[in-house]
Amino acid sequence: MAYRKTPAEHDRLNAAREHLVEQATTVVAELGWANASVTAVAAAAGISAGSVYQHFPSKAALAVEVFRRASGRELEVLGRVLHDGDGNAAARLAHGVAVFARRALERRGLAYALLAAPAEP
Repeated sequence: MAYRKTPAEHDRLNAAREHLVEQATTVVAELGWANASVTAVAAAAGISAGSVYQHFPSKAALAVEVFRRASGRELEVLGRVLHDGDGNAAARLAHGVAVFARRALERRGLAYALLAAPAEP
């Protein structure tokens, strides 16, 4: 009989994966892509480096997920600002730029990583 994961086990694995991505995002924001090693991410998440590979097949796959989520969050915020704001298009755009700049300044390391830091293809 084949082993099937229980819903509780799926929930636990999903929570562990979410925690891993959150910690990887923090490591990237603090150290940049080049220094965000699997070992550094694993240490931040409180797991072994080998455990990272239970959730992602490679460091690159983890980096893609960090980038996808972090940039997606910024796009969501900017989209809300641009579409839900009052005023004409120029006023909404100016407000969007101000919000984007404020958020970038609040998390400079992450903003740099998303926008300009060298990274593996």
